[in-house]
Amino acid sequence: MRSFFRTYIGKTILFIAVLFFAAAFAASAAASVTLVQADAYTGSAEDLYYYSYARSRYISKGYDLIWLQTNPTEDAPAAEGTESTAAEPESTPAVSRWADDGNLVFMLQDENGHSLIESASAAPEDDWQHVIYFGLTEVDGSRDLFSSDNPIMASGNTRVYTLSVRLLEGLPNQDGYRIAYKLINTAYELRYLMILFVPLSALLAVFAFIGLMCVTARRPEDNELYPGPLNRVPFDLLAATSLGFVIMMFFILDEMPGRLLYMLPAILIVLVLTALIALGLCVSLAGRVKQHSLIKSSFCYRA
Repeated sequence: MRSFFRTYIGKTILFIAVLFFAAAFAASAAASVTLVQADAYTGSAEDLYYYSYARSRYISKGYDLIWLQTNPTEDAPAAEGTESTAAEPESTPAVSRWADDGNLVFMLQDENGHSLIESASAAPEDDWQHVIYFGLTEVDGSRDLFSSDNPIMASGNTRVYTLSVRLLEGLPNQDGYRIAYKLINTAYELRYLMILFVPLSALLAVFAFIGLMCVTARRPEDNELYPGPLNRVPFDLLAATSLGFVIMMFFILDEMPGRLLYMLPAILIVLVLTALIALGLCVSLAGRVKQHSLIKSSFCYRA
């Protein structure tokens, strides 16, 4: 077995195993901490979905609706086959009918309970899953829009809005609500397994790392040392170049615009490259330590 892991295939397997179990440890640890903070071990899956994902989406939707409602120059996207309902009494505002937002059905009402904006599947007698309250305060031309889970009292400068929401049964449309629901429910079902996987993946990552360090610069046919091609590069210069490259990647990532969800592929690429560079430096370090050439081969020592 030792001879096998000294081969290129064996070293590659150990290298991949270190990266895999380290990533599994980081993912399971982050997921466990997130689940603890979200009270997933004491609450329900529906509460986890609402507070960790849906609530922020609902609030963002409410902000957009109120902004469009209070800015008449903005054109609201009406649902297909529907029209805005004219106000019958002068005191009753018009009702604007919109298309459902994927799996989201919503209704925006004013402080008097009059419906302002409704999605295509909305009805006043709906069994709404959640209700979020909004207040719009206008003072000297400045506007402040805020939300609350509790009713807000209207005042002279503050108008109150209520957003009622529910999701279509079975989440038939492929959108963010459905994807997040599946992911969060899967995490909820595996929440106790994740806690067990944290020490297990850490232990396996450590074993794989130790094994990789042991077989570094070794070949199966004998016990001689065979340093890799990077051994000719001074280690301090190699480490400084690698660190500079990693810093540059994170700087570029920090300057990238867009939401976190759309940046996930770039974030994953940067993290994988960082892990590869770090593990590569460890392999190079192990080979130099075995040769007793770490200090003597450094650029600072030679200078």
